[in-house]
Amino acid sequence: MVDAADPARLGEAAAALAKVAAAPDAAGAPLLVLANKIDAPGAVDADAVAAALGPAAEYGPPGAPASRVVAVSAATGAGVADAVAWLAERAAKGARADALRQRPALA
Repeated sequence: MVDAADPARLGEAAAALAKVAAAPDAAGAPLLVLANKIDAPGAVDADAVAAALGPAAEYGPPGAPASRVVAVSAATGAGVADAVAWLAERAAKGARADALRQRPALA
């Protein structure tokens, strides 16, 4: 989650996201970034957040991105249902889900 109403900190978010996207355990996992506070004065939209996050926000193969930036408002709930639906769909159908299904169950 990033604060869309504080664009000065998006560089910090980009650095953190790049680390997450590069982690071996993240391979194939869907990556959802919530651009929160879209209803606040001075907030930037999801496209501006994605641009500021750079290549890490374009995670996944061309034509089948495994990442998405969704504008949300935790205060009003705007965008949250869309974000959860996207993540659930990717988690259920992705290669990562298949790999996790193959893991032995924890005792």
